[in-house]
Amino acid sequence: SLRVIRKNPAKSLLPLREEEGRGVVALRGGLLSDVIGDALMVTDELTMFRALQAWMESDVSNNTAKAIEVATCINLNGIPPSVLATSVAESGLVSSEHLTEAFKQQALLAEQRKGVIFSELRNLPWWTSSKDHGFTCVTDNHITEFLECESMTNGVYK
Repeated sequence: SLRVIRKNPAKSLLPLREEEGRGVVALRGGLLSDVIGDALMVTDELTMFRALQAWMESDVSNNTAKAIEVATCINLNGIPPSVLATSVAESGLVSSEHLTEAFKQQALLAEQRKGVIFSELRNLPWWTSSKDHGFTCVTDNHITEFLECESMTNGVYK
């Protein structure tokens, strides 16, 4: 049965119509762990989370503790932050510590990929060169020029 689920995990685990089968609800706890934790399953982490949530919420499971245990098999880093902050956080399947770690990893990855720039200046000061070489010091190591700066108001260059 795992081979069949691997072919189309979303349809197998979360059928849209009753005639397509019971999906994840038909699985017992041990099989659920095998399916959710299967490294060969070609699907996204959100589908696996939704399948686990459907299993937990079904009348058949009646085992929240098992669902919480199986949730550790899901890579939360692969779930969009907006879904982590809402559906996943509200489900009760994932601890706040695991959510915090997932948000941290996503933020570090975004920064690494330059998806988010965290080091932008609030206000960029600007100035113009005085062009007065009488106020310029030139040495072998550096050039220092006195600049004609715009007036500062409340600590911000305008």
